Amino acid sequence: MRVFNVKKLVMGATALTALIGLGMGAASATPTEPSFQITPSSVGSAKGPFTATDIQGPSNGLIHQTGATTQVESGYLQVATFLNQGNIVNNTGLLSDWGLYLDYTAKVTGIGGFGPGNQGNINPGDFTFAMYADVGNNDSYTPASVCDTAGCLTGPTGATVGSTTGDVVLAVGYNVTTGNAGFQSTGGPIFGTTSAIILCDGTAGEGVLSGVKVTNSATAACGTFDATTFFTAPVPFYNVQFATATTASTNNLDIGNGASTGYASLDGITATINFAQVPEPISISLFGAGLVGAAFARRRKAKKA
Repeated sequence: MRVFNVKKLVMGATALTALIGLGMGAASATPTEPSFQITPSSVGSAKGPFTATDIQGPSNGLIHQTGATTQVESGYLQVATFLNQGNIVNNTGLLSDWGLYLDYTAKVTGIGGFGPGNQGNINPGDFTFAMYADVGNNDSYTPASVCDTAGCLTGPTGATVGSTTGDVVLAVGYNVTTGNAGFQSTGGPIFGTTSAIILCDGTAGEGVLSGVKVTNSATAACGTFDATTFFTAPVPFYNVQFATATTASTNNLDIGNGASTGYASLDGITATINFAQVPEPISISLFGAGLVGAAFARRRKAKKA
């Protein structure tokens, strides 16, 4: 069973969206959204290629207030639906003979609590994620939990993905812009940032972004599965935009007490991920900056394809 470290994200809009609590809500598609093509047969599905503009599903995470103005969160986004310009894409085989999910971690600074109106920043490199294909749709998903009564003796538990044998790493990434995260005035979680998505290219420890081969601490998670046979268009592929919506509420947030003081679980948020073409120099210039070296070094060694 994969257990995620306690890190703060409020992931992409739901995330993470990410990706990444992901604190995100469902974002509405518009006719201007860029489309992409997925070929699920590459991960064993009987279904053919399809086109979509958005990836959407429930996100769950554990948040820890690690300092007066710092939170860390980690969790997962289980993809449940593909949308194409706002319409559900059917006959994808998703959740039938294959699955798709992200795990994520994030650090938010300048935020002082879990309640409505508390917001902070996600600095470049402080949000990291990995995307997996669940071959055969065999994985299990357990939301994070905290004890919310003053006298409880139960500490927090993280959001976990289990039964992951046979899963393959499709992509890894990290944010390349400063984003915002936290809670809107109504209490609903928010998250927004743009992340580089590096597709694993079939060579262990290697990936590709905007047509450029990448070998760094992030791509160490890549195995021998060639994700360009899964994300088949466009070529080169996009970067990721984790957009935020406002449909989530305090009902999705459980603030810990007793032994869980300082923690909160963010469960059942609807996360939406879409893709955006970010100018190459923005992402390519970050490869040598060492933004994610420490973060990915701490991550568990991903299973190889």
